[in-house]
Amino acid sequence: MKDDAKTKRQLINELNELRASAVDVQSSAEEFGQLKASNEKFLKAFLQSSIPLGLTTIKEGRFVDVSDAFLGLMGRNRDQVIGNTSRSIGFITEEQRSILIRELNLKGRVENLEMQVKTKDGELRDGLFNMVMMTLSNEKYLLTVMTDITERKRAEEALAKSEEKFRLITENILDCVALVDTSGTYQYVTPS
Repeated sequence: MKDDAKTKRQLINELNELRASAVDVQSSAEEFGQLKASNEKFLKAFLQSSIPLGLTTIKEGRFVDVSDAFLGLMGRNRDQVIGNTSRSIGFITEEQRSILIRELNLKGRVENLEMQVKTKDGELRDGLFNMVMMTLSNEKYLLTVMTDITERKRAEEALAKSEEKFRLITENILDCVALVDTSGTYQYVTPS
């Protein structure tokens, strides 16, 4: 029907429909803007996190994205990581990946699993791993968080060696050695 032949009521109805469509378009544009801002916040938080983070395909363990902290820890740049598997860059071994996947399948997530990883220079770093599975665009991915506990482990080992030395000295000394606290209570006395 031509616009000339339309009744006033029909034209008013079409105008109201156009206004409603315009409101829907404006609402969709606002929602898109909010979604875009939310995605940008997440991306910045992910990339700039001070904790090493990685997003990999669950099927192959292929890196989709990693945080800057991950790159710094591993001594690699983004081009050397993205698109490669965690095993192909020497980050973990096939056996370690099997352990992670087994834990994931058993519990649905990995929580505080301690493993050593290798940097580009071959340095071994101790990590505490946490992983969750997520689905994005019908694909399954793993979000991995690694806390670098290398320095803590080294301090624990140094303390254990020091304690062992102290124990050997006190057990083999011919004289009596005693530790007394400030209240005069004996804390330790060498065996006789």
